[in-house]
Amino acid sequence: MKKFITAVISTYLIVFSHSLLADLVGSIEVVVEGLRNENGVVEVVLFNSEEGYPDKTERAYQLRKSTIENGRAVVVFESIPQGQYAIGAMHDEDDNGKLKVNFLGIPKEGTAASNNAKESFGPPDFDNARIELSTNKLEVSMKMQY
Repeated sequence: MKKFITAVISTYLIVFSHSLLADLVGSIEVVVEGLRNENGVVEVVLFNSEEGYPDKTERAYQLRKSTIENGRAVVVFESIPQGQYAIGAMHDEDDNGKLKVNFLGIPKEGTAASNNAKESFGPPDFDNARIELSTNKLEVSMKMQY
C-alpha cells in the first residue's frame, strides 16, 4: 500500500509540475509583410537580450527562415519561455545569409523589427523593439522596410 501511495503522489507531482511548466512557455508567431518580391528567404531572429540585437545572429536566442508567398512570410518560434524579447528580420533576396549594404552601410535588402521600431541612424535598439511573451501565444506583425 505504501508503494501505491508513493506512486500516486509521484504521478500527481509529475503531472502538476508539467502543467505549471506548460503555463510558463508559449509560442511567438511572426508575420512579416510588405515584401517587394518573392526572391530568396526571410530570416527572422529572436533575441532574449540586447547583446547582439539585431544583427549578430550568432547571439540570437533562435533563428528561423521562411519562404515568401503573396508578399509575406510567417515563422513560428515554439516552446519559448515567457519573458521579454526583440525580433529582427531581413529579406535575404539572394539567399546568401548576409544583409547587402551600400558603401555607407545602408541596407540594400529589406529589414524589419518588432514594434516596427526604427532608428534614424543604424538599426533599432532592443528597448524600442521589445515585446513580452506572457501568454501561451503571441502574434507579432512586422513591416519590411527597404
